[in-house]
Amino acid sequence: MPASLMGDVDPVEHRLFTGVVTAEAFGWFAAAVFRLVGGRFGDFRDWDEIERWSASISDVLAGIEARR
Repeated sequence: MPASLMGDVDPVEHRLFTGVVTAEAFGWFAAAVFRLVGGRFGDFRDWDEIERWSASISDVLAGIEARR
């Protein structure tokens, strides 16, 4: 987060979700090395977890709005 925003926001938490890994995102050499070291290409997003997290954000924002 840029330092200029630090006084304007009050972050509660953050999450890091896995995503989509495609060979096209790498050059051919890097893709080959990725596979050789055990990397897997595919879509690894956990949509149920993403939905749960987004619902929790909605709940927090609704609580903030209710206090206004």
